[in-house]
Amino acid sequence: MSALPPGVHEARADQLRTLRVAVVVDPATASPLSAAVLASANLHLHLVPLAELDPALPFMRQADVVIVEVQLDRAGELETFARIVGEQPRPVIAAARALTAGAVRSLMRAGAVDAVALPLEVRDLSEALDAAQRMLTALPQAPAKGRVVSFLRAVGGAGATAIATQIGCLWSSRQTTCLIDFDLQFGAVALYLDMQPPLGMLDLIEARDRLDHTLFATITARHASGLTIIAAPRDIAPLESLTPAIVAQILTLAAQSFEVVLVDLPAAWTPWSLAALAHSDAACLVTNLSVPGLRQARRQLDLIEVNGVAAPLKIVLNRVPKTLFRTIDMGDSERVLRRPVDFTIANDFATMTNAIDQGRPISSIRSRSPLEADLNALIAGLTTVLAA
Repeated sequence: MSALPPGVHEARADQLRTLRVAVVVDPATASPLSAAVLASANLHLHLVPLAELDPALPFMRQADVVIVEVQLDRAGELETFARIVGEQPRPVIAAARALTAGAVRSLMRAGAVDAVALPLEVRDLSEALDAAQRMLTALPQAPAKGRVVSFLRAVGGAGATAIATQIGCLWSSRQTTCLIDFDLQFGAVALYLDMQPPLGMLDLIEARDRLDHTLFATITARHASGLTIIAAPRDIAPLESLTPAIVAQILTLAAQSFEVVLVDLPAAWTPWSLAALAHSDAACLVTNLSVPGLRQARRQLDLIEVNGVAAPLKIVLNRVPKTLFRTIDMGDSERVLRRPVDFTIANDFATMTNAIDQGRPISSIRSRSPLEADLNALIAGLTTVLAA
């Protein structure tokens, strides 16, 4: 057992070894399996080009999990992989050489439960098989019914968390809604709602090996408005505490339990935050009318476009004065962004601040305000996007 990564228990190792794992690589590729990797799991190597791989092949039907090599520099390879995943009822792990963050995002968008680098390393293999096993045991329990909307911020203080919490409160009066705070270091969803949940994101991470719908529900907390939240850690936690596989697991369980899942992402870009976008049905990039805010938003858009995020991305311009006198107008904003602004949120600092200080929906602070009207318009617009 010395080949196993630190922290993996004997029982878990034995459990992973019971999985029948088919590893499919191109015949022209050098063997991706070392002796340590072979000793760590029940692996069976098959030399089949991806273009000739058929889910009906006996070894594919007999496997619990399939690891498939994808050569991303080959034309049409990613589309072929996506087709195979769609025809395969069991979890598929993608394997590729020179695995970049963009490649991970593309492979997970194509349906991979996880992505590992070639040649295979024991630690990566163990984590990927762990994710596949959780999918085998947890995902068939209920079909996903919810839609996921992620919130990104162009700059600190753009107001993404305030908007996410307030539309969460409003949306929860219409549909079951969960707001997940993935900002491990500066998450403020619970603070903005004046809540102190005893459990939160770190408990989900620590329970990933036994996470199911019952445990997921135990870790959530309910606001007086009806909104359910998963709070960020009280203490600052390393960003690497999360992985793409854990994020996918959390979002899948949330979408099986709620009609609407809102995600508050950190300002930092990580492979798992890209994975969160890959599992989102829509995303909102929140910025403001300042020159730094607009320029940073453009930089974020460039990065998102480079990584090929498929979820419809909407620009939300926050704190827009409802007057004729402002330093930067909408035309200036759209020229800097090089695309139209989709939604604007009124600048009503007093109402929003009072709502945050009291942990209440803005409708209970100032009924029928322009701010509430804009937030309802954002919900209506996102509902249309999600329905499409």
